[in-house]
Amino acid sequence: MDVTAVPQWRPTNSLERALRDAVNRADRDDAQAILGSAALLLPQPPGGLAEPAWPTGQADGRTFVIAFTSAAALRATVGTEAAHRSSLFADLADAWPDPAVWLAVNPGTSLALLLDADMVREAARRGEQLAFPVDARLRAALHAGDQAGYAQALLDADLALPMAPGCGPSTDLTDPEFGWWRSVTPDGGQSVVVYTSRERLRAELGDDAAYVTVSLVNLMSAWPEEVDALAVNPGSPIAGMISGEAVGGLRRWLDRAVTEAEKAAATVDPNLPPAQRLQAAEEAARAAVARLAREGAAPG
Repeated sequence: MDVTAVPQWRPTNSLERALRDAVNRADRDDAQAILGSAALLLPQPPGGLAEPAWPTGQADGRTFVIAFTSAAALRATVGTEAAHRSSLFADLADAWPDPAVWLAVNPGTSLALLLDADMVREAARRGEQLAFPVDARLRAALHAGDQAGYAQALLDADLALPMAPGCGPSTDLTDPEFGWWRSVTPDGGQSVVVYTSRERLRAELGDDAAYVTVSLVNLMSAWPEEVDALAVNPGSPIAGMISGEAVGGLRRWLDRAVTEAEKAAATVDPNLPPAQRLQAAEEAARAAVARLAREGAAPG
């Protein structure tokens, strides 16, 4: 891939300015965390491919995957009409093609960074834990085959629920006019789509996609009867598909968890000062829910 040197180029967004400042301070840990929490743009061949491509270049006997921290950086070095795909850094690291391949970020600009595969993994770990802790929990649960852990991470999350293009203005999930964004399941059914962050939604659907922030509890309460599944982060390495039946199981498990939490909170000493009593009740409730999960009553 041809890359044009643009040494006079300057950062154009808050991410790039923060990254520049960390590099100027020689603060490697901060730079890794900032970069690891970013969405990167990867140039793609004109016209697109059936599968996303890894854009690569060669320098000093090494192969590099080429990526950019903004559309402005990409346009400055690759061209104004360059096609691209967006990926959160942690997803990029999760699917890294070869441990011998390095990553070149913003090549040709004054904010060019080179990372070997180990540095890519470390930046992804730091950035995801800092900026996307729910994603970090989902990734760990998937790697461990822990379905209950995956579901429990979703229960703790603020979810970005996209709205269908051209839908009405209602943001009330219980409104019959609410514009559910739906996709097709592998067996031909319907699924509701949800993402675990605004950044992940925008990386997949674009900056202009309308969405509402909901909890999984809100979503379960307004679940459309004709929908067969919940698609979580579709197209990403931490994607999940939860059947409508499992959504019902989640609702029943949550009802039981609430009951157990209320029982545990009721055991707190009523003579404690209000602030201490509230803290003790919350700790008791969390412990009760965790115990419920360990006993095998977790959703699934």
